[in-house]
Amino acid sequence: SLQVHSWNGEKWVFPWSHLSAACHQGTGDSEQLVLSFANHEVVLDGARLALLVPEIASFHLDCLRDMPAKFCSQGDKEEPFISRVSVRSLAGATPEPPFRAI
Repeated sequence: SLQVHSWNGEKWVFPWSHLSAACHQGTGDSEQLVLSFANHEVVLDGARLALLVPEIASFHLDCLRDMPAKFCSQGDKEEPFISRVSVRSLAGATPEPPFRAI
């Protein structure tokens, strides 16, 4: 599963089996990475996010978290930096059927 933590204290857990797509856009300090799960979309804004794509493709990430943009200059310039994370419910998403014991 993938844990997503926001700076304001919100936490989510998404099973990798529900990932349907990932899309990276932008370059430099203005990048966006969108992860589409069955019922939610996780949007990451930041820098060097393209470095996360191979990790996502191989399901090797276990946690993502954002940090205020003011900390970007203090971080490692070779590592991804997430300045904002947002999670939104996909309107009209088809709910999964409830689990039933057989």
